[in-house]
Amino acid sequence: MTYEETVWVSNDTPLHDYGKVAIFLDKDPVITSHLLFIPKENTNECIAQAYKKALEWAETWILTGGIDGANIGQNVGVAAGQTVMWPHIHFIPRREGDSDKNASNGIRLSHPGGVQIDEHSKQL
Repeated sequence: MTYEETVWVSNDTPLHDYGKVAIFLDKDPVITSHLLFIPKENTNECIAQAYKKALEWAETWILTGGIDGANIGQNVGVAAGQTVMWPHIHFIPRREGDSDKNASNGIRLSHPGGVQIDEHSKQL
């Protein structure tokens, strides 16, 4: 498969195109502004550029007050929930109070065995 053959390119126009990375809206978003950072080549260099752009967007939105945080991550393989078999980085904007105030709601809870780590029980 190539970037041009992906579902994003065949069904949509990118919000932004940075040469090696394009940004699309997620078609099944978990929240408004759930974005996908798609590398145009399946190489470590392009995937790293996708992460870099996602981090830049998060930092900018946080600084401008548009969001309070972001989850940035990738599902690799069917067992991890990947449904489109081309690398892509999920960018999920977060806002204070958008979920359970007693949970961190971080990436560790994406696994069924994930548990909330309380600040007092962390081990180094």
